[in-house]
Amino acid sequence: QAHEFNPTQPRGILHRAFSVFLFNSRNELLLTQRAPSKITFPNVWTNTCCSHPLTDMGVNEVDTNDNFPEFKGIKTAAIRKLRHELGIR
Repeated sequence: QAHEFNPTQPRGILHRAFSVFLFNSRNELLLTQRAPSKITFPNVWTNTCCSHPLTDMGVNEVDTNDNFPEFKGIKTAAIRKLRHELGIR
């Protein structure tokens, strides 16, 4: 629902998401191109990876302010997506 755009919801719904920016030893940023089938910004070159934290995972990925400064949930979510999308461990 967050990515549904219509007259009553022209900008989608505000929701928690994250972006990963991965740099190599030469300070070069790894960009990825979004799939043509994506609802938002198809074919656009963008950050290394991005997604949303999920609930009901082995380690809950949805952090609260009480998790400051560790935020283990969002870090777990980023690792999950890097593995899934790019095979990075």
